[in-house]
Amino acid sequence: MIDPVLAIFGVDVNATSSFSGDSAYDHSGGGVMHCYSVVFSASDYDVAAYATDRFGNVWNGSFGWTDFTSAHWVHPRIAHNGYTDRFLIVGTVGQPGARVIYGAVRSVWNFPISGQS
Repeated sequence: MIDPVLAIFGVDVNATSSFSGDSAYDHSGGGVMHCYSVVFSASDYDVAAYATDRFGNVWNGSFGWTDFTSAHWVHPRIAHNGYTDRFLIVGTVGQPGARVIYGAVRSVWNFPISGQS
């Protein structure tokens, strides 16, 4: 199933070192959580996330780091579970040849529900 287009806007228009964005819509709350990779160094990319309303207006207090460690996260993807009202952010972690998939659960208000696993 393809999500409907609600609005078109830049996810992180201020950072030149962010890429690979993904978004998930929370139908019950009317919010959209966005996640994306951020370059920290040549061998360390981190993942950030924040929420907006469906028109792109940022929800204050929603920004948070899914990963801000020395682990190399790439290709982050996000999904919303309407039953639990939680978001799952997953990514490919590690250097080429030794990558695994990690995930972290969080709420829209930057409350981490789980650590990376």
